Amino acid sequence: MSENRYVKHENIERDKIFESLIIFSIISVLIYVGVNYYTKPIASSQVSIIEHHAGIFSRMVLNIHAVGVSLKKNQVTISDSIFNLNENGWPANTEGNMSPSIRNQTDRECQQIWESIFANAPSSELIVNAYKKKVGYVISLNKNVICRYQLARKQEGSYFFDYDVSSGAVTVFRPEGDSAY
Repeated sequence: MSENRYVKHENIERDKIFESLIIFSIISVLIYVGVNYYTKPIASSQVSIIEHHAGIFSRMVLNIHAVGVSLKKNQVTISDSIFNLNENGWPANTEGNMSPSIRNQTDRECQQIWESIFANAPSSELIVNAYKKKVGYVISLNKNVICRYQLARKQEGSYFFDYDVSSGAVTVFRPEGDSAY
């Protein structure tokens, strides 16, 4: 009779372990499905954000360029912001004491353009200060003439757009492919 009690006890322990494994498996599957369910909308929202800001930026740069060309001026004032145009007529900076020449472009000038184009510019930091505080965009200068505005989010792949100061081209880059404005 005592053997039977131990067999029952072993069966109960085995059943508890088996039930725990089943519960763990179900929870794991639910977590996997949940993460995949929310990952796509997050990536989609990042694409929407970058395309929205790149579209506004591109239209404003084109407007500033058009005003400068039509008035034959190297300085344009829009919404209380003064944009200094480079030798090709594209916005290069907003401070009068800095040279708007393509050869002298700096990442700080890229940030000046960013802050002046948007009425309420998304928060930004220069790449050297990146991620020190919560910011929306990290700004850098590439190849001495390309201002890069990158979403400051930790994710797989990068979402950013480039503004070529020499040609005015704005190009959006995302992990799925890029597009030009």
